Amino acid sequence: MSPTTLLLTYLSIALVAFVVLVGGFVLGHDFHAGHGFHAEGDGAGSVFSTRVLGTFALGLGAAGAIATLGGLSGSAALASGLFGGSVLGGTVWVFLYFLSSQQGSMLVATSELVGRLGVVVTAIGRNAAGEVGVSRGESLATFLARAHSGSAIARGQSVRVVRVAGSLLFVEEASPFCTEPVDSNRR
Repeated sequence: MSPTTLLLTYLSIALVAFVVLVGGFVLGHDFHAGHGFHAEGDGAGSVFSTRVLGTFALGLGAAGAIATLGGLSGSAALASGLFGGSVLGGTVWVFLYFLSSQQGSMLVATSELVGRLGVVVTAIGRNAAGEVGVSRGESLATFLARAHSGSAIARGQSVRVVRVAGSLLFVEEASPFCTEPVDSNRR
């Protein structure tokens, strides 16, 4: 294969990979065609994600083109391209692994909220639903809530979760000075 053909091949690989990567960033999450980087269990993601493979191909094309311009033979240019692609793709995979391992989970078992104190974020109308914020460590999770008695509860009022039905909380007004949860077996 002539050096010009080899150079054009590597540049084409780099260009296509660049378009795929930019398309992924512009079009967002759905562009990855089902092979994106998702944390499962230990936080490890797929080395076959579009971002990792696109970066590998970009590195292969760029390093191969540079090696070809440097006068290396076809096999040496290919080895340089594979090395460059592996370094770039591996770096992106490690970076994405690190990012996914730093993500926290906001999954809350609503049954664990019985007895907890919260604050009405959106007023609860008479026999209507509102929104309640319940503290989870250093964060505040909000839930759809109704008054256990059916009465209205104003925004900003302290409440206690007395019952849960699916993801709907039933609350009662609580003293703003009360800091201890009640017995969670109370219904």
